[in-house]
Amino acid sequence: MERVWSIPENANIVIENWGENAIIYSSLSGETHLLNELAYEVLMLFQAGSETFTTLIDKLYTIFEVEDKADLELQIQKLMTDFENLGLIESTECEN
Repeated sequence: MERVWSIPENANIVIENWGENAIIYSSLSGETHLLNELAYEVLMLFQAGSETFTTLIDKLYTIFEVEDKADLELQIQKLMTDFENLGLIESTECEN
């Protein structure tokens, strides 16, 4: 079984991008958050549809040119944990 993350169906998320930063508002929590460029790109991929960690990382490698892929993966794992704790994304188990 593989975990798949997505934005909750009942979430109304508004994102405004301002270059290197973005602001996000979630109707579920009523909170506003400031996102850096990486967090913004991750959330935009979730807005486009459900993602597994592997597919998310593969897509981000095409967006960001990095030498240390392990560091990027750690940053993404932390972002996903933070987003899940904030209720911006949720995970489900999916059979391959």
